[in-house]
Amino acid sequence: CSPPGAPSVSKSGRILRPKHTNLEIMEYFPFGGTSRGAHARASRMVVPVSVALVILCMCSLRSVPSASIAVVTTFGKVEEHTLDSGLHLIFPLSQLRIFSTKTILLNQQNHVPTKEGLTVDLDVALLFHVDKAQVREIYLNLGENYDEVVVQPELASAVRGLTSESDAKALYTEGRSAMQKRLKEELSRALTPRGIVIEDVLLKAVQLPELLKHSIELKA
Repeated sequence: CSPPGAPSVSKSGRILRPKHTNLEIMEYFPFGGTSRGAHARASRMVVPVSVALVILCMCSLRSVPSASIAVVTTFGKVEEHTLDSGLHLIFPLSQLRIFSTKTILLNQQNHVPTKEGLTVDLDVALLFHVDKAQVREIYLNLGENYDEVVVQPELASAVRGLTSESDAKALYTEGRSAMQKRLKEELSRALTPRGIVIEDVLLKAVQLPELLKHSIELKA
């Protein structure tokens, strides 16, 4: 008599393999088989993978404010393209350098000499904006604080240069319009090649020495 589960020999001499009972099958696959276990493990991985993908997408989505241009930098490298206003999908570790394309008002007080050697106080207002097509070059050459690097020094230099060639009386009378025009032309020549567009230059206030001011008022 053969033990249970052992192969048997038929009358023709063929070896017959025993059939497994349900109990034996359950012993081999106590949890419903290997395929069901793999499915359970895959199901447990769905949640963390989904969460990781959501976090990755959220880190990749960046918003550029209206009336702005963004320069994209990745590990110190400045990308060739810039981003317009709106929502963009970029590399998660990239950074955005935002530049406003709106008109910027710069007020500057100047204590400058005139042609006669007198010293006057001159308040100047400058209206300008950046050229969208040159924002990347502005960032590379001047940085984000380009107004402090080049706009303010150029304005101060232009004002001092023109007042030293003008009479103090001209700054207080009809000569102001001509000086505003010359200031705009000079600043445009200096700043337009750098990507900064000059809109207008205004002489807001001129403070002359009291004696000269009184003399001009008497003649008027």
